[in-house]
Amino acid sequence: MEYRHLGDCCVLVTMGESIDEGTSQRVARLAAALRSRWLHGVLDIVPAFSALAVHFDPTGVGGTDPMQRVTEWIAATSMTEVSWVAENGRTFTIPVCYGEECAPDLIEVALRLTMRPEDLVARHSSITYRVGAMGFSPGFAYMLGLPADLQVPRRATPRTRVPPGSVGIGGVFTGIYPSDTPGGWHLIGRTACVLFDPARQEPCLLRTGDLVRFLPRATFKETERLP
Repeated sequence: MEYRHLGDCCVLVTMGESIDEGTSQRVARLAAALRSRWLHGVLDIVPAFSALAVHFDPTGVGGTDPMQRVTEWIAATSMTEVSWVAENGRTFTIPVCYGEECAPDLIEVALRLTMRPEDLVARHSSITYRVGAMGFSPGFAYMLGLPADLQVPRRATPRTRVPPGSVGIGGVFTGIYPSDTPGGWHLIGRTACVLFDPARQEPCLLRTGDLVRFLPRATFKETERLP
């Protein structure tokens, strides 16, 4: 575990150099432990794949050396995070339409992987994925766990518009586009679930550490919306 001071109001904790589920879980456990022992003056805790950033207000933390105080708080808390059984992550089952109208790249990807489209759908929906990081756009979750036999490079030419709810794969990740944005992942399905709603108490449906499974549906109209 390494600590870097970013300016005078952020500590970056690096817990590994690779993007893998084991490191992601360690980051999620530390984030959960820090939230349970919140230090006055800390503004935000932002976990990613292999690192975690702690933003704070130096005047709120107080003391002669607020940066050192925050670093010591993180170090002390990290000694307890290994005892956490889970990351306080939630489990979501998200209905997805893998039909032709919702999956413009499904057949192309299946051919590339020398699979039948129905086998690709069965394989993709058989995995429990873990949210490793949030980014790109509000509510976008980078999900870890995509098996090697489903991994394909991103599209050579990104789309200028991807419909919200589109389920894509790109490299080692799968994910859901939360809003109408450009995107370079291969689209193999679509869900009616709302991934980001600024009017909700918690705008982002998913957060780091959550587990996600996809439930195949025949048509987009048959998919259910989650709260």
